[in-house]
Amino acid sequence: MKKHTIWVAGIVLLSLAIVSGAWAQQRLLSFLPYAGLGKATGEGSEYWKMGFTIGGGVLYPIAPNIQIGGRVGFVRFSPNEDKLTEDIRDELGIPSGELDIDLSGSFFRSLEFMGLVRVSSVPAQSGGPSFFGQAGFGYCSLAAKTKTKVTYQGLTFTEEAEDSEGQPGISLGAGIRFGKGVAVEIMPAYTVIFTEDESTKYFTVTVGAIF
Repeated sequence: MKKHTIWVAGIVLLSLAIVSGAWAQQRLLSFLPYAGLGKATGEGSEYWKMGFTIGGGVLYPIAPNIQIGGRVGFVRFSPNEDKLTEDIRDELGIPSGELDIDLSGSFFRSLEFMGLVRVSSVPAQSGGPSFFGQAGFGYCSLAAKTKTKVTYQGLTFTEEAEDSEGQPGISLGAGIRFGKGVAVEIMPAYTVIFTEDESTKYFTVTVGAIF
């Protein structure tokens, strides 16, 4: 799985490098660094806190209102210790205060490699305010690490586990871009990764600078 992840990442990065070298001098290629917040959705999402996302991409116009490109993104969530502890107490009938759970160092993350298609309400190079819709499809490398320390009636138990997998995923978003030269855009997006048992889903809202 790790070799496959490196292989896919290498192809994406090589493609971006080729595109950059061929088109950057024509000033048609747009670069898009971004950052924002994320929220897991679906079954079990209540056990994860609000997360964050960072990434970057490139876009190239193939028509006045249509761009294609790619991006690499990173999304990370931390566990909700309070919710997990509360549910375990209720399930086992343990009074409040007698059970303590520490999940320090635990996380769930997604590393995304996506091809993109974007349709805008006005030409991308016009510099005017524009609404747009964006669809992405690609490969997502998922990893989770849990380090659980449970204290009950003076006894402490510790357990660690790690897991990773790579699966295809899609991302659908819509947003607004405004400004000329270095423009600013805001985009909510929803990502679905087709994991085996149940699809992994999360919602993100990002702010990016496009130039």
